[in-house]
Amino acid sequence: MKKYRFAFPKSAFVIYALIIAAAVISVVFSALRLAEVGKYASSIPALDIVTIVAFGIFVLLLGYNLFGAFYAFEKSAFVSAQLFFRKRVQKERIYKFIIDQESGVAALYYLDPASPESLLYVTVNIKRKELDAFTEDLRRFKSDVLIEVRSTLSGGGEE
Repeated sequence: MKKYRFAFPKSAFVIYALIIAAAVISVVFSALRLAEVGKYASSIPALDIVTIVAFGIFVLLLGYNLFGAFYAFEKSAFVSAQLFFRKRVQKERIYKFIIDQESGVAALYYLDPASPESLLYVTVNIKRKELDAFTEDLRRFKSDVLIEVRSTLSGGGEE
């Protein structure tokens, strides 16, 4: 079964682009100060080096977050991964999947390992056009899962 990429909102891409632009500008000015180009001279070279390294690592983490966030079905678990955080939900703990048609929001509910009478959930944030394929993969992964499609206004569901 395939991996489903996390669908970031467009505003996140704009914010990330602004952060990356600010980081690049900061790194360029720090490099110019270190190289003492023109009237730029570094009074604290260690600070400029730390700035270059820190922003470099930060930009790499942003890229990893953008391109490394996904949902997938493994052999015995559903996996939700974003940055360095991975959430594994064992197949037998998955209870139901709810999709809100109007908003496109979806959530996978599962039994809490610490307290089996409690339900926890993972929000599934993927592109709307991939929701049907995701639902089919979920059915193949766990055939007895409850799948509920709701409408925001009615609050009701169809199975």
